[in-house]
Amino acid sequence: MIVLDYLTMNIDRHMKNFGVIRNVETLVWEKVTPLFDTGQSMNCSEITKNMNFYDGKGKLFYNTEKKFFTYLSIIDNFERFDLSKLDGLDKEYQTVLKKYQQFTDMSDDRIEKLVDGIRIRMKEFNIYKEKQISNGKSIVAGKD
Repeated sequence: MIVLDYLTMNIDRHMKNFGVIRNVETLVWEKVTPLFDTGQSMNCSEITKNMNFYDGKGKLFYNTEKKFFTYLSIIDNFERFDLSKLDGLDKEYQTVLKKYQQFTDMSDDRIEKLVDGIRIRMKEFNIYKEKQISNGKSIVAGKD
């Protein structure tokens, strides 16, 4: 969830928009539900010329002004994230945005900026990840 919110710059992650599946008999937490309520992502409320995918703040539970670059410090194990599995995501994102362009009335410029934005976020994640691993912090980020 933290990685997805970082990548998409989701500004609205709070206690009411994620869920956990519990065993009805034991009430033991079984797993986290698939993510939902990511509609406040990718600079959605910015006009195209003001979209910034390098810097920003979001709501992360109780912290309503958390800078996105600090999200990654929460992650304990970077080795478990293989963003190569997202290869081609930018092209697929572009395809979907173009497919629904007539319904969203989204300009070609905005689509291009959004696609560039997801590329930037994935690149920034990889840079941070590699830095953590090369500093010997791949198992627990932020600890020696």
